[in-house]
Amino acid sequence: RASKSGYKGVIIQGHPIFYERLGFKYSKLFHISNEMNQYPKGQLVLELQPNALDNVNGSVAFSSVFDIKSDEVEAIEKTLPPKPKFKTRSQEMFELVVGLQADDPYPEDFDPKLCFDNKTPANSSLN
Repeated sequence: RASKSGYKGVIIQGHPIFYERLGFKYSKLFHISNEMNQYPKGQLVLELQPNALDNVNGSVAFSSVFDIKSDEVEAIEKTLPPKPKFKTRSQEMFELVVGLQADDPYPEDFDPKLCFDNKTPANSSLN
């Protein structure tokens, strides 16, 4: 739909291991930084038409709707039934990856398969 509406591309913040499979590339390749003039590994671009972004450069600002306020989260959680909290391996891998810049290599012990493990608690044995 976006392509039919005339958009040249889509910019997201997400897990590169997942979104690269769908054709997204690092925003740095398109000279599109974030507001702090950085190129995070998790800021990705999908060109909707070949070479549509060849002459584009600049920065992207995401809506403040994505700014999560912990006190608001806590207020909402109080209205829900209690549930044990834990972090999964996929969440742990996501936090690691989004903290990297586009040119940063993945750590030597980085295992892309763990990016999709949303059942195993973080820091637990795989055995």
